[in-house]
Amino acid sequence: MPGQPAHVERAPMICFSGVSKAYDGAWILKQIDLTVYKGEKIALMGYSGCGKTTMLRCINGLEQCSTGQLVVNGANLSNPDLDWNRFRAGIGMVFQQFNLFPHLTVLENIVLGPVKVKKMARAAAVEKAHQLLMQVGIGDKADFYPEKLSGGQKQRVAIARSLAMEPEILLLDEPTSALDPPMSREVLAVIEQVAAQGMTLVMVTHELRFVSHLADRLVFVDGGRVVEEGCPAAILSNPQQESTRRYLEIFEQ
Repeated sequence: MPGQPAHVERAPMICFSGVSKAYDGAWILKQIDLTVYKGEKIALMGYSGCGKTTMLRCINGLEQCSTGQLVVNGANLSNPDLDWNRFRAGIGMVFQQFNLFPHLTVLENIVLGPVKVKKMARAAAVEKAHQLLMQVGIGDKADFYPEKLSGGQKQRVAIARSLAMEPEILLLDEPTSALDPPMSREVLAVIEQVAAQGMTLVMVTHELRFVSHLADRLVFVDGGRVVEEGCPAAILSNPQQESTRRYLEIFEQ
C-alpha cells in the first residue's frame, strides 16, 4: 500500500552506499545512501539539475560512480567482469524524449531488444509485442512509424518496449515532461497499471498527485544529496526540509 513501509521482508534491489559522481570536476551526486527494495515504488523529486537523472543513469550503468558502491539486483557495478548486456536486460529505461528508432515501425521497435539481446524467437517476440501494445492501449499502431504518433503514443511505445524485455526494475525519467496534460494523464494511467503488477519502479517526476497515490516512498534530492525521504503523504503535507517546502510550493501552484 502506498505510504506504508514497502521494504518489510523484501530483498534489496538497488543499494547506493556512499555514491558520488563527478563531471569535469563538478560533483553531481554527493554521498548518496539509498536502498530500494523488491517491488517498491520510489518517486525521485527535486529541482532540475539536482542529480535525479544521474542517479537513474548510474543504476543502469549508463554512468559510472566516481566513488562509493552501487549494487543493483545483486550485481556490483564496479565489478570489471560484469556482463553489461545481461545486466541491462533486467532493467527497463523509459526516457523523457522516447528514444524510439525512427526508421522502425512500432512493432519492430519493441521486437528488436528481445530478439537481439535475449535471443527470443521472433514469432514469440512479435506475439509478446502485440500483447503489450494492447496493454498500453495502442494495439492498432503496430505498423505505424514513430513520426505518425502523438507524444503520448510514443511514450506508451517506449514503455511497451521496456516491458518487452521483462525487466525486474523499471526506471522512468520524467516520462510526462514532454507531454501536454491530457497525454500526461494517459501515460500516467499506463504507468499505474504497470506499477500494480509488482515491478520495482523508480520514477523521476514532478507529478505530485500521482506520487501521492502511487509511490511507496518519496525521495527528495537537492544539490546532489538525498535530503528527505519517507511516506509521500507525510512529506507532501508536512515537509521537514526548507528546500523540499520551497519545491512543493512551486509545483502546487
